[in-house]
Amino acid sequence: MKSKTLSPELLHKMDAYWRAANYFSVGQIYLYVMDTIDRLPQTGDKGITLKQRLKDKLVEHKQYIDKYGEDLPEIRDWKWINRE
Repeated sequence: MKSKTLSPELLHKMDAYWRAANYFSVGQIYLYVMDTIDRLPQTGDKGITLKQRLKDKLVEHKQYIDKYGEDLPEIRDWKWINRE
């Protein structure tokens, strides 16, 4: 049986899809946190500062994915820590 290889065009599309999926999945987490901050006005200036840091991190994450085609190492290499 002869195996078929994927065309460069299809590989490019798959890569673009993978990068977008990574960005959106992490972005959803950040957006939920930002929405929570909006619903908790008692967070005050600390909430505003955190929201800006999250927005900045989303930009950094997208730029990293565009450049390297994968998540930031802090996300890609994250593991659960056993706290026992």
